[in-house]
Amino acid sequence: MKLYLDTSVLVSCYVSEMQTEFVFKKLENMHQTLLVSQLAEVEFVSALSMKHRMQGISTQQKNIALNFFQQHLDMGYYTKAYLTDETYLLAKQMLQITTLKLRILDALHLALSKMLSATLFTADMLLAEAAKKLSVAYDMPIA
Repeated sequence: MKLYLDTSVLVSCYVSEMQTEFVFKKLENMHQTLLVSQLAEVEFVSALSMKHRMQGISTQQKNIALNFFQQHLDMGYYTKAYLTDETYLLAKQMLQITTLKLRILDALHLALSKMLSATLFTADMLLAEAAKKLSVAYDMPIA
């Protein structure tokens, strides 16, 4: 089974959040390939920087999380998922569906998940709702 981790789940893996415990429970009970895109990598850095600016985490916590994430990437803990021209085209088609309330970067996560036949693992309710409407397999870190 392939599990595509979006940024909301990745952040919960490295910074203690409300859903962190549930994220780890889901991940430990499943035997799967964990996919992470370059988009999620960039969003991860942005999310941690924002948490730091908003004083949600210290400089030390931010740096530790960034270092652990980079170590996990370097060790091959995650399989890299790459955006292609086809990914952008599918995301563009998804964004044209006006009933979805879909954000640009979320459309890219959804499109990549769909193209890879992977289950999208997200803590973002809007993204999960869009996945459901688009028949993209998804899972959420809930009890």
